[in-house]
Amino acid sequence: LHHPWDDPDYAIEAPQDTFKDFDELFVNLGEAETDDLTEPPAKLALNLNVYLDSNWKSEFGKTGGITFAKRILKHATDLLSHESLGTKLSLSFEDDRIFHSNKHLEVKKSVYEQELPRQLTGPETLDGGLIANLYLTFDERSTILGLSRIYGMCSNLGK
Repeated sequence: LHHPWDDPDYAIEAPQDTFKDFDELFVNLGEAETDDLTEPPAKLALNLNVYLDSNWKSEFGKTGGITFAKRILKHATDLLSHESLGTKLSLSFEDDRIFHSNKHLEVKKSVYEQELPRQLTGPETLDGGLIANLYLTFDERSTILGLSRIYGMCSNLGK
């Protein structure tokens, strides 16, 4: 029996400087009393560039792939803005920030670190704020659900 966590590419180690940058940029709240904290906002928007892998297009079609991606993001926004949450999060993307890749990227740590950044051709900012990158792929053989970078939006490590 093969488990995803048996795959050496399953776990991604955050670069040490990621935590250093995070600690320098954000206040240490370890000793804070909740009375000292400001109220979180009622709503937040996360601007996204959405990238569709060539396998995504092969599986769902060029127009069907866009429709399916939008449906997934709508569903995620519905979950992240549920009435039970104190802060609602909306995923913001426009048609001009949906990009098609002509290349299939395997879901592996090495690809994430070396190949993926070359595929991210969309804008890095929108109205002065950062834009997160979401790369959607399809591989029915993969045992990895996804890869991400810890504090990726909270550091100056580039895309």
